[in-house]
Amino acid sequence: AREAIEQLRAREISLSICSMHPHELLNEKLSRLGVAEHFVRADGLLALDNGTTSKHASLRSHLENLPKVGVTATGIEVMVVGDTTDDASSAQRCGVAAALVATGEYSIARLQSAGVPVLASLAELIALVSDNRDYA
Repeated sequence: AREAIEQLRAREISLSICSMHPHELLNEKLSRLGVAEHFVRADGLLALDNGTTSKHASLRSHLENLPKVGVTATGIEVMVVGDTTDDASSAQRCGVAAALVATGEYSIARLQSAGVPVLASLAELIALVSDNRDYA
């Protein structure tokens, strides 16, 4: 994963993370892995007023805050890379593209049911963004 992150950054592609992990734990993990500096923004779990969580609400907030860190991409220039069908659904509801990485949590067939590209690893993301200049 680190190599893919470094290759994307070398192509001047801005990277950010919107995760359902608690915010503090997410940032600690990125620092421990030595990749925190590659991300312009890292947002952890957004708790809604009623105590529930919503990936869609978290993603929408994350996307709305990207201009604060200098990212002014339009919807066709943004791609959510996730590992669940909910990631793809949330991206589609926010008007951005998605790709899913098969990490083993969901079957390939289930991921494919989301109707977005399914990648075997983050390394395949390099080819995907290279083949589709809208994202690069």
